[in-house]
Amino acid sequence: MLRKIILLVLLLGATFLSTTPLVYADSARSLRIKAAIVYYIAKFVRWPSELSSPHTTNEDVRVCYLKETPFIEEVKLILKDKTVRKRSFQLTKLSDSQDSLESAIHHSCEILILSKQEISSYQTTLRNLQDKPILSICTTTHPKWGECTIQIFEEKNRGKIALDRQWAEKSNLVISSELLSLSIVSPSPEK
Repeated sequence: MLRKIILLVLLLGATFLSTTPLVYADSARSLRIKAAIVYYIAKFVRWPSELSSPHTTNEDVRVCYLKETPFIEEVKLILKDKTVRKRSFQLTKLSDSQDSLESAIHHSCEILILSKQEISSYQTTLRNLQDKPILSICTTTHPKWGECTIQIFEEKNRGKIALDRQWAEKSNLVISSELLSLSIVSPSPEK
């Protein structure tokens, strides 16, 4: 009887250990998919500087973040050798203890990436920058309008995009019709 119990415990332990990496693999896969979505979003957005002088904008696309996370590591890997309209990506970690975080974001970023854990901490900063040409991209579990320009989330094992169209318009960002067709777009305000 003791031998059967030991065998059962070993079998259950081996089963648990053999399935545990799959959970982590799904999580890493999810992060890679969301990071790839960041790249594709950048392909379908145009900033005012590109529109005013499309042939002279050779500067890097400036991507900022506040905290090192596994998601940011995946974004770095995805964007490493990629370009958008002949523009490479430059990733910059901003210090969240800077006296003027808003100013740093305004002068250093075209894309600001926040994780779902950071959204509430920086909501005032995001709203204050809403009229600046900065594409805020947030990862979340359930999108809420008015938090970021674009929210990336997962639904039924698929990466999804929620786009706050009013936020994008206030930021003077031009969103392509392709991205609009792939996104859940915020409803227009009632007049």
